[in-house]
Amino acid sequence: GPPGADGATGANGAGGGGQVKITADVVSSVTSLADVTGLSFPVTANRYYSFTFWVRFQTAATTTGAQYALNGPANTFFVYRTETSLTAAATGAPTFRTARAANVGSASASVDAVTSNLLCLIQGIIQPTTNGTIQVRHATEIAASNLTTKAGSCGVIFDFGT
Repeated sequence: GPPGADGATGANGAGGGGQVKITADVVSSVTSLADVTGLSFPVTANRYYSFTFWVRFQTAATTTGAQYALNGPANTFFVYRTETSLTAAATGAPTFRTARAANVGSASASVDAVTSNLLCLIQGIIQPTTNGTIQVRHATEIAASNLTTKAGSCGVIFDFGT
């Protein structure tokens, strides 16, 4: 016989994921947060996302700390955690910060060596209420003392759908 009628439209499913990596260093010499060009993801309203960024950085002096945070669109929730390494030594304590809003970060007070590779790990979840962008931001702890987010810093995002 003839084919039957089309069924009802199903719910939106998960949308997969994405990844980013910067190919050039991004330098900050100011204490106010600024975008790290290339470390961002677009997000769509009313979907659930999880994300992780691995940010390699260096500072110009051992007395210069680093601050990292995220910016994002209006949301039902936006929770992320930053973990910033200060030293390669086993006894070095990292700086941790949990944020429940955009542009919230904690500057580390120092690092163990000039131009040494250090890591800031940023992990979180968001359900935006408007379309927008999740954007990594950085600032140096001491004005005019450079913080450099290094090429090769990268991130991944996963879209869990609605």
